[in-house]
Amino acid sequence: MENIVRDSEGVIIPTELELKEGVETVVDETIGILETRPQNPIIIAIAGGSASGKSSAVSVKITEQIERRTGHKPLIISMDDYYRGSTFMQEQISVGNSINFDQPEAVDMELFEKHLKSLIRGEPIKKPIYSMRSGERDGYKTIYPSQIIIVEGLFALSDRFRGLYDLGVFVRVNEHGRFIRRLLRDTSRTSMSLKQIIDYFLSTVSPAHNLYIEPTIKNAHIVINNEYSPQVESYKAPNVENQIKLKADEVNEELLGNIGARKSNTVNQTDYYFVPIPNTKQTRPELLRIREEQGNDNKIRIIFGYKGPRNPTRRSRVKPILTEEINHNTEMGIRLRYKETGVVRKVRETWVWQDGFRFYVDTVQVTKRGLTRNIGRFIEIDMSQTLSEEYIQTLLHSLGARRRNRVLKPYILL
Repeated sequence: MENIVRDSEGVIIPTELELKEGVETVVDETIGILETRPQNPIIIAIAGGSASGKSSAVSVKITEQIERRTGHKPLIISMDDYYRGSTFMQEQISVGNSINFDQPEAVDMELFEKHLKSLIRGEPIKKPIYSMRSGERDGYKTIYPSQIIIVEGLFALSDRFRGLYDLGVFVRVNEHGRFIRRLLRDTSRTSMSLKQIIDYFLSTVSPAHNLYIEPTIKNAHIVINNEYSPQVESYKAPNVENQIKLKADEVNEELLGNIGARKSNTVNQTDYYFVPIPNTKQTRPELLRIREEQGNDNKIRIIFGYKGPRNPTRRSRVKPILTEEINHNTEMGIRLRYKETGVVRKVRETWVWQDGFRFYVDTVQVTKRGLTRNIGRFIEIDMSQTLSEEYIQTLLHSLGARRRNRVLKPYILL
């Protein structure tokens, strides 16, 4: 393997590559092995953390390129199908064994190893089919050997399988990327609430990654960096925020009353903004926020928020968004993993116009790098309340709004 690096004692030094180059290198190495060993199966093991892209971004791309260049279609075996299932997990918990789906004990390693060895010998297997929805095996499928076999899963590079694969690949993503991808993926794939997904990642997925998965990078020949791309991936979010924000220092209660609006509520909001630790991209087009909101009842609600980059083709602020109320323990778990970069404090008045249409008037103060500034008053309009552009234009005209008053940046960046 020309691109595989070893130290003076022959120990593999994983070669780190970006996604495109990494996939091409794996394909080149596989073809090289195929030319020297055309009869024996070639095993490629692909591991990485949850939501690292080892299935969608890496395994699929490698398969497509190998098939296009050689005519051989690799067989992909997912270790997810070897989960023992929810019944087994409950049985273990009932006898006092603490166990979760992100540790090796949740996977039938013995059956997986037996099946992999059978495929290497050229023998068919009856592979289990695991249902993520039911949490149990949903039958079996006969799988026949292939010239090239790709094994992908959290624990594919575990020490016990080291002698069975020809090429080991570890897909690396920093914790922030795995966290946001998991939120985006599981809000549509599972029945869990956003808060449950956040709590499970912080309490279970992240510690298990550090304990069981990250250490297996030592068994990789190639490490592929597949960092999260907010410009592309954040648009998988189930909701999109569409706002118009206006500088409105001249707007007062008399003007709002004259256009027929009435104030319905006032709350105090404190928004804390965060970047990952370490912050590999000093300027991020995404926002991670924790909001503390206090209303007239003096109760404080804590709200998690994640916003992707603004759609640059729209005149309004269109952004993918994830948001849900959380508790103090969840907030502390996020704070341990992220660095606070600034605070926005605002008094938010909710005003109601015709037909119950709501908009907000914010009086805003921003604190960054120890410096606090009052940046003025703003009007924020939630476009999702109406499909009528004419309706919005009528409101804007009533407010005396001009195009130059529109604000496309979030408060924290003003």
